[in-house]
Amino acid sequence: MSGKTVLQVVMLGCGAICEFHTAALRVNKDRFKLVGVADLNLEKARAVAEEFGAVSGGDGLKMISELRPDITLIALPHLLHLEYGLAALENGSHLFLEKPMAVNSDHCRQLMKKAAECGKKIMVGHTHSFRPHFRRAARMIREGVIGKVEMIMDDAAVFYNFPQRPKWFLDPETAGGGALFNLVPHMIDHLVYLHDSPLIEVSGKVSALYPGVEVDSECSAFFRYADGAAALLTASIGNKLIDPGRIQCRVMGSKGSLLMNAFAPEIIRCYEDQREVIDCSADPLPVNLEWEEFYDHIVAGKSLHADGNYGAHIVKILEALRNSSDRGRMVRL
Repeated sequence: MSGKTVLQVVMLGCGAICEFHTAALRVNKDRFKLVGVADLNLEKARAVAEEFGAVSGGDGLKMISELRPDITLIALPHLLHLEYGLAALENGSHLFLEKPMAVNSDHCRQLMKKAAECGKKIMVGHTHSFRPHFRRAARMIREGVIGKVEMIMDDAAVFYNFPQRPKWFLDPETAGGGALFNLVPHMIDHLVYLHDSPLIEVSGKVSALYPGVEVDSECSAFFRYADGAAALLTASIGNKLIDPGRIQCRVMGSKGSLLMNAFAPEIIRCYEDQREVIDCSADPLPVNLEWEEFYDHIVAGKSLHADGNYGAHIVKILEALRNSSDRGRMVRL
């Protein structure tokens, strides 16, 4: 050990994202110690816990109250973020919530109020704004490399294969939505993170087009920023439009454009007929950066990018987009 404060972590939920978190905790073992893993699938929980010498079980609430960890990581169905988040905060734990922060703004407010009462911090796993190429792109934009930002176009086509998804994912109450609360939060993260001006209005359409599935599968939206810039967003998870899938973001300015694919660690800088590929593959992995930034926030009081306010702001934008779709008109943010 290097003499650093080591924070104890309990992980609730062993879904696909769990592998990225355990990898990050493995790399940062001088900062974090995984002490408990809970999942209804006891075999999964046990398999993860064994490597770290942690306890495992199926009752997350009981585990939080007994272990009282420094940090509780919640990677559960979205509706459960409120109940388990409040329990973690009440038991003296900081909170690392997978995105989205919650299924609605009221749940976000309750979590932030409880965190303030308990003197605890909230981190929301908006991983894309921790991806090295998005971070470097944001610095380039702020440094004026592409001049004044005029337009952002965010396009995603990722087939979600609904029949193979867990049941909670297909329930609008439990999941909050389909594309709107799973894929679109990443895209709103792009729009908010890459351009400093606030989003002020949205006109959107959300549709459930996958046969026999109630949650939405397609989403499109047009946004305006306070400084006059605009953004166009399209997201599809119900059809294999592109194989392999992609999440592509284009930021267009008065002196050129930047192109990023979320799944490729590079930036393509374009100006007229010139194209420069900026390789970001040697930079740290995004989930590692999330944990490192949360650690520095808790231990050293450094600023935290994706805090509770940030997560709640993105949920509020998602709600406005759905409101616009329901009402069939532009909605002010």
